[in-house]
Amino acid sequence: MSSMKILPRQLKKYRKIAELTQNEVAQELNISLQAYKHYEAGRRVPSLEMATKIADVFGISIDELVGR
Repeated sequence: MSSMKILPRQLKKYRKIAELTQNEVAQELNISLQAYKHYEAGRRVPSLEMATKIADVFGISIDELVGR
């Protein structure tokens, strides 16, 4: 499966494990709710820097975030 399909699924999975709303994650990342929703919907791919920040919010590694 391509990473374009895996990442959105992983974002939602780890957000739910962390018991966070999309808005709470967006606030932690200092981005708009709409921007985060685009990541989770697969309409945009976060930069490596943003992916690192997302992984930090969820307390996981980049590898876990991308399904490795």
